[in-house]
Amino acid sequence: MGAPLISNLGFTEVNSAGSLNSKAGAKINLPIQLYKLTGNVSGQLTLDSTTNHKKVILDTNGFDIDNGSDAPLDMDTPGSVKIELKGNGAVRATGKETTIAQASTSHTGTTTATNGDTTQVLVDTNHTFTNQTINDIRPDPGNSYGSGGGTSWGDGGGTTHAYPPSGGSNRTSHRTHGTYYNTSTASNFGGPSLTNVIRSDFSMTFTHAFVEDGARTSAPITGVGGSFPPTTNTTHSYSGATYRFCRWYSAFQRVNNGNAGPTGVAIYVDANNARAVVELENGRGAFCQIRDVKCFNTATGRKFTFTNNSDQTVTMGGSNNPLSGSTCAAGATLTGTRNSTDGALNVTGTIPATDGSSNPLSLSDLNSGSALLDSSQHTGITSVKGF
Repeated sequence: MGAPLISNLGFTEVNSAGSLNSKAGAKINLPIQLYKLTGNVSGQLTLDSTTNHKKVILDTNGFDIDNGSDAPLDMDTPGSVKIELKGNGAVRATGKETTIAQASTSHTGTTTATNGDTTQVLVDTNHTFTNQTINDIRPDPGNSYGSGGGTSWGDGGGTTHAYPPSGGSNRTSHRTHGTYYNTSTASNFGGPSLTNVIRSDFSMTFTHAFVEDGARTSAPITGVGGSFPPTTNTTHSYSGATYRFCRWYSAFQRVNNGNAGPTGVAIYVDANNARAVVELENGRGAFCQIRDVKCFNTATGRKFTFTNNSDQTVTMGGSNNPLSGSTCAAGATLTGTRNSTDGALNVTGTIPATDGSSNPLSLSDLNSGSALLDSSQHTGITSVKGF
């Protein structure tokens, strides 16, 4: 079709996305602008406001304008000039999925969706969980003779420690277990206050260098509230901190020939070097072994709260989605937790294909510009914003 013979009319045929100002060229300054589609457009048509414009017409002419990432139109006009939409072609924003993402594992706080959607995900620290700090499980070798599979105290000389019952004065212990005499174990035990040792789920079992002389494995010593709590559980303040001292009298029976009898075990932290002390209070160290140790603490994880601020029920997804639930109703929330300090996320919410009147739904407006649309002469399909 040729250009209509109307004075002051700028007529432009359109078959691709982009700037209508550029497509019109020198005609852009004429007061009447008529843009007529001659093919389907995938993407966005833009129009910058021009002072001379008195009338702007967009004739779809049976062709469609579809944009999956934003509004199909971004058009501005001066004053009260409207965009007159005509024809029977569809004008649709087709994007239906909101993505809320944070790549940083240290993230906390609120992340809000884009394109005007105020749906958000809050990441906070209102979640705790039981975290295992020590899980030393030494398998029973199943032998009839020899070691029960533990690690022994050894027969080395005594080690000097700041001893809690004596107010931190140095004392040489009978035997200090080398495997656990370090600052890492002290931290895992809960520091000088032994916060994690006095938990009911703490346990430590013992065995022997020669299982043929008696019981293979003792029942475990435990924290407070467990099956074998500390016989002595006292606190002592010195060196600027409070140090707990736990002793289990007759923690296990020594059964080896020439080394029989009840054995006491004590646990505390040495103020001299912040190392954990697991002390054998009597008996021969080489014959006495620690078999299994389990220790736990209460750790702070992450809580995730998704708030759906759209007007639609959304289907949940995403490549890193900690939320519990496959859908979320309009105005509702979903929550999830993570047993770690990882706050990274990638959560998607997809709105339905159509609304209750079978109009196609989208996350975007028809026009993201300032111009108003007059659709009174348009008979094609237009999308509806879902929030």
